[in-house]
Amino acid sequence: NVVIGIIDSGIQYRHPAFQVGTGSRVLRIWDQTIFGPGVPEGGYGAELTGQMRDVSRDGDGHGTHVAGIAAGKDPVYSGVAPDARLVIVKSDLNNGHVADGLRYVFRVARELDRPAVVNFSFGGHGGPHDGSDYLSQVINEQSGPGRIVCCAAGNEGGKAIHAQIKLTQGLQKETRFTTPENTTVIHMNGWFSGQDSTEVALRSPVGFETSFHAPGTFSQEVLEHLGPPLVKDIVQTIVASEPWPNGDRYFSILILLEPKSAPTTWTLLLRGSSITSSGQLDVWIAAARGQEPLDSIASFLDDVHDGVKIGEPAAAASAITVASYTTRVTWTDIHGHPLNNPSDLTLHDVSSFSSAGPLRRGQHKPDVAAPGAWIVSALSADSPFLSLPSSENGAHLPVDDLHLALQGTSMAAPFVTGLVALLLEHNPQLDPNGVKQMLRAISSIP
Repeated sequence: NVVIGIIDSGIQYRHPAFQVGTGSRVLRIWDQTIFGPGVPEGGYGAELTGQMRDVSRDGDGHGTHVAGIAAGKDPVYSGVAPDARLVIVKSDLNNGHVADGLRYVFRVARELDRPAVVNFSFGGHGGPHDGSDYLSQVINEQSGPGRIVCCAAGNEGGKAIHAQIKLTQGLQKETRFTTPENTTVIHMNGWFSGQDSTEVALRSPVGFETSFHAPGTFSQEVLEHLGPPLVKDIVQTIVASEPWPNGDRYFSILILLEPKSAPTTWTLLLRGSSITSSGQLDVWIAAARGQEPLDSIASFLDDVHDGVKIGEPAAAASAITVASYTTRVTWTDIHGHPLNNPSDLTLHDVSSFSSAGPLRRGQHKPDVAAPGAWIVSALSADSPFLSLPSSENGAHLPVDDLHLALQGTSMAAPFVTGLVALLLEHNPQLDPNGVKQMLRAISSIP
């Protein structure tokens, strides 16, 4: 009598882990990525029930794995809440679409007269890192008694994506960051007090500089790298004219790169034209695109700060924000090969990749840590994992035709989602604060 909502890459609804009797425990799928009449929460995509659920596929595999952790039923690799019913939203993870998906799951659960917990195993670093971003606010508005959201804390624990810089009025500060070879896109954003006025510029690896930009400006500049051949990098800079709702100001820099055959080092130039507060500025490399999918593969070299890496929407005050600790370092893969600690993680400790808090204004996050490495769960038949020879560290991730091992806070969050489902079965009126209190009471404190 509890609904688990999964907003992710979809699900293989016919996977044995989600069957009950002759049917499926997947009640509905709102596939936002296909053409259709939509649902009341959004006039796009298609809601699929019955045999039509087969129309939606999980070609990535992430959503199926996540759903299996929360609610899979399996004699060996069981999920945490194997009798829960599932409502799936296959999404492109656009913030607006995710918000629609959350409202959809809670509306369906309300019509079924059941409590619901929704899992978010995704996130980013494009916002203020204090819970005032749009999606965090939607989570706060939608959460309440019998309506809980669990969020992955993020996997940036070992990445130098955050720099914390002290600005002094009238003085220029420089901080460098490096991009791996073949990087094509870099997105950065910085946040500082609304009482301050900060100007921003960028220096390319060969010394070309953009002009300084003050609050209220937008520019697109071309930095030419003298050849041969001639290479052009495009830099888009936005410095907000008005404070964010939290009272702070921000800047955003998008760099469109011509791929380089070697790593490059850029310099972020900051100038405090008017500093009346502490002068603290936090800047994140929100995303980089190269030979890998979207990931934080660029790194700061100076002023690196290893905290404040809980992104959005995990910064939401009402969300249960979940870090990862390591409970498995060995398994036997699909070829019968025993694998031993392919990531050099420490067993029974917080996983080194797990993003650390607190939030930018000092709020405590994450809320709890749960098993996130290596977790064996359901393998989508449409995912590419079976065709991949190995992971980047040589580990064969599939353990058989139906299961694979993955690591990440994406795996830790649905573990807690399943726990919350069990708590809601006992008390359907639990609210986020009540859940957090219960989790603290039953968790060990390292």
